[in-house]
Amino acid sequence: MTGLTRHRADLLLTAAATVVATYSLLSLYHSRSRKSRRADLSDQINRALASGAAETRVQPSPSPSPPVPNTEPTPAPEPNSDYAEELVREQLARNYAFLREDGVSRVRAASVVIVGCGGVGSWTAVMLARSGVAKLRLVDFDYVTLSSLNRHATAALADVGTPKVECIARALRAIVPFVQVDPRVELWRGDADGAELLRGADWVVGALYILLAGKK
Repeated sequence: MTGLTRHRADLLLTAAATVVATYSLLSLYHSRSRKSRRADLSDQINRALASGAAETRVQPSPSPSPPVPNTEPTPAPEPNSDYAEELVREQLARNYAFLREDGVSRVRAASVVIVGCGGVGSWTAVMLARSGVAKLRLVDFDYVTLSSLNRHATAALADVGTPKVECIARALRAIVPFVQVDPRVELWRGDADGAELLRGADWVVGALYILLAGKK
């Protein structure tokens, strides 16, 4: 091997070593940056939860058993009567184009009860409300948790610790103020109280996860 060839080989080895070293340093830097960002995000979430817990949030029951259903009737809130009909029709313009006048009229006259307002029920409520369903009753005893945020239609970090139905109701009142939303923080059961929750509904949507345990 001539001197010139050896010199070229040394240059190539030096360049390769430099690339490897630079890549390793960059990888180490990005890894530490990601860990730092994750730690900062975790601290922000903990601070947000700590500061909000003492304000207006309704804290979930510490017991793993569901809370006792509320048997007192809750008056249904009235929709916003100041929201002009022409605004409603403009908001539902695509619905009118697809379903025509008669179809949308039937939707807007409908009453729907949604039992279970988690990852399935919350999205159902949002889409029915956006379609202009006149009355929605939301039934669920559960509260928003951090683990709910990856699937719940309306829940945000500030909603952690609040009833799921209240979380949905707040969002819907801001989107479709002409729709009557009746949130019920209750556990639905197949008895007289459960039947009362369904009274007056044209349709009932069951979005509950039911676990059946039996003897082997």
